[in-house]
Amino acid sequence: MGDQRHGTPALRVRDVVPAALCVVLLLGVAGCMGAMGGGPLETAPVSGAPTAGVTPEPSPSIVVSAPPGASPEATPEWLSGYVDQLSESKRARKAPEAFTNRKPLISCGEFVLGHGAEVPDEAWDCLAAGADAGAELVEVYPTIEGDPIINYYRVGPDIDGVEYFVDSTYDNFGSGEWQHLVCELGPGPGSAIVGDCPWDDAE
Repeated sequence: MGDQRHGTPALRVRDVVPAALCVVLLLGVAGCMGAMGGGPLETAPVSGAPTAGVTPEPSPSIVVSAPPGASPEATPEWLSGYVDQLSESKRARKAPEAFTNRKPLISCGEFVLGHGAEVPDEAWDCLAAGADAGAELVEVYPTIEGDPIINYYRVGPDIDGVEYFVDSTYDNFGSGEWQHLVCELGPGPGSAIVGDCPWDDAE
């Protein structure tokens, strides 16, 4: 029998060329994907991670309060209409520029009230506590004739007191206009946190 050698076989061109072509092709594909902004060369954002430069949206919580003594099942149907009018108002229906350009703030609640119902003290306390970080409270209440008046109370580090927007555009027996003023920050609990308001200077 002839002498058999078991050393490392010599590499032949026909073995090397296909492997080399595969490596070149893969590098080319990866380069194209990176240049086009996709593929493994681009780091995907982590789910739930905050995005720089994005302002948090307010967290509205609409609470419909029937008149005192009325059962929840007996809530007047017109209060549901107030909810729709509040939605229209927030889309800046005839609003002043100061309202349309307002900064989104965390919500202390949006209260749609029947005759005699009131915003709970906890909501006013929330507004008072938000003076440093920024907060907003919305109140919708009926006039004697049953037309809604919509009040926006806002506090924050850029507001010297309580910023106050009044939307009277749904009041058929009133001014039918918006008003904007900044009130003093009162010391008391509940609605007393809104101090004196310079109505003569209202815009």
